[in-house]
Amino acid sequence: MKTGSGTLTLTASNSYTGNTRVNGGTLVVSGNISASGTAIVNNNAMLNGAGTVGTLLVAGGGTLRPGLTSTTTAILTATGPVTLGDAGLAISRCASAAPRPAASMIS
Repeated sequence: MKTGSGTLTLTASNSYTGNTRVNGGTLVVSGNISASGTAIVNNNAMLNGAGTVGTLLVAGGGTLRPGLTSTTTAILTATGPVTLGDAGLAISRCASAAPRPAASMIS
């Protein structure tokens, strides 16, 4: 569970079990956390990165931002269903990135 302000980055393949909850601040996934089950992003929290999650649920007030920073283009992969409640989806592009549809940034 990620709580409080600030940023936590998960790299490499993580094999922990149980859901991943983001209750505050930002969780950056640049590795693979798909074995953990469901990634849940709650109100006032953000998930970003260019890694892999399992099932993804972004609740009302949560934000999903594929990419490692606001100026990079990257793909965040979900191996299960993706549910965006009353949540925000922030998509931005790096000026040097090759054009592609926004939907291709989440697979």
